[in-house]
Amino acid sequence: MEVKTFEGFTITEAVQKVKKQFGSDAVILSTKEKALDDAKTKVIEVKAAVTEKSHGSLQSGSNAPSQLSNFSTIDEQIFTLDRKLNNLSEKLASKEQVQRIEAGLKELKLLCLRTMRQSLSHPSQKVDKNFEHIYDQLQLMSVNDSYIFDVLDHLKSVPDFNSIQNIDGESSINYYKSHAIKYMFQKIKVYSQFKPIKGHSQIHLFAGGSGVGKTCTIAKIASFFQMKEKAKVLLVSYDKYSIDGSSLLRFYAKVLGVNHVTIEKPEELENIILKNRDCELILIDTKGGIPKVSSDLNYLLQLKDKPYPIDMHLVLSLTENSSQIDRTISSYSSLGLHSLIFTKLDESWSYGEMYNSCCKWSIPLSFFTTGQKVPEDIEPSSRERVIERLFGL
Repeated sequence: MEVKTFEGFTITEAVQKVKKQFGSDAVILSTKEKALDDAKTKVIEVKAAVTEKSHGSLQSGSNAPSQLSNFSTIDEQIFTLDRKLNNLSEKLASKEQVQRIEAGLKELKLLCLRTMRQSLSHPSQKVDKNFEHIYDQLQLMSVNDSYIFDVLDHLKSVPDFNSIQNIDGESSINYYKSHAIKYMFQKIKVYSQFKPIKGHSQIHLFAGGSGVGKTCTIAKIASFFQMKEKAKVLLVSYDKYSIDGSSLLRFYAKVLGVNHVTIEKPEELENIILKNRDCELILIDTKGGIPKVSSDLNYLLQLKDKPYPIDMHLVLSLTENSSQIDRTISSYSSLGLHSLIFTKLDESWSYGEMYNSCCKWSIPLSFFTTGQKVPEDIEPSSRERVIERLFGL
């Protein structure tokens, strides 16, 4: 596996360099904009990879001339696509315009929420004027109403703002918000067991629905601990029904320079562990999907009977709706989940489901992913990050 970074003033130029160097078998790992030394000029940086076999065949194989002859056709197609994209970008709103629209939509939604709240007739649902800003913000973030009123009930028990001596000049809004944050902090649990120890193997299994980014998340975690903790990592694919996930994890393993194995039966894992005693982290990927009946989880439940401890983690996409997230957690709850991992924070408009899940299931959070880049777009979960997202701090 060969990984290389290419630069160009446009995406077209960078991709052309990739094709010229690696051929049509190249895989684009990531793209990003990069400023040069003068801070005014920007280039597009493309990271691409190709297997040694594919690279060798391009350089010395009999198909190399025909591949090179296709470059002109590929270049024409890329140029045409680039031109269409440029024309389209001229018609699209700028980032600043989108931000103004988002701000306007937020104000409109808050106005609708206030109007609905004022029309509620049930006395238990009336909101104290001192807490309206907190209620509106948490509703905007899709926090469940029952959990919001738990927060508001707590605020009723704190000293009234007007009755305290305010030395620092704190506003009533910030006063009640700080008490709300302290209360909500206690509801959020964080999983802190990802701590590689030399001479000791930790085994972590990851489950989740299709399309939530589970395999990519495992690759990010592997890279995170490989670079930060200098841990030796082993990636394991446990899926006898499909080779797609196994192939993707194998590809990530080659890019990261770590070992990868595939197993089909629970008893195979014990031999894998014994052969890789020098690995501090063994990360197991499983097939994607939501179990409809309890028997669908048998292949995972069988691992719990083994003599080695395995921590079970559930990967969830924050772009899913509340009922889907809740059903997924419920479906996998019999595993004895050790943590929840939320992906696609960068694609979500609200973050209340992270808090809702903590309140309802009392399962710790372990990681958040914020994009598609490996390994950059991942961070260990924290109470502070959840609060930041909920309150827009």
